[in-house]
Amino acid sequence: MDEFKQRQKFKRILYSRFTLVVLVIICLILAKATYGIFQKYEISKTNQAQLQAQLTDLQSRKAFLDSAVQSLETPEGVSYELQDKFGVVEPGEHEIVIVDATTTDASSPDSGGFFDNVVDFFTHW
Repeated sequence: MDEFKQRQKFKRILYSRFTLVVLVIICLILAKATYGIFQKYEISKTNQAQLQAQLTDLQSRKAFLDSAVQSLETPEGVSYELQDKFGVVEPGEHEIVIVDATTTDASSPDSGGFFDNVVDFFTHW
């Protein structure tokens, strides 16, 4: 009989409202922790994708810079870079500037209307 009373007492404690409330609170705390871990996982997944894209960009830039360094090891490459960056020409070379003939000169008398010419006359005097 004592054993039966012990079981009844245990069931009463186990199925009491207080115990159920405590179990629900524990479940909510565990669910919140799990959701926090999930959010961190999603953030790390997006960060990984961004870092992978940056790595790809940096690898292509490294390949470009390696080819640029390799071209600077030849005299032709050095000459080309000097001409491209600083406008330096070798002795005997000349620079030709081609001007488009369809552009109009701003100082021509037909560049504007009558009032534009009057304003230009007084501002340049």
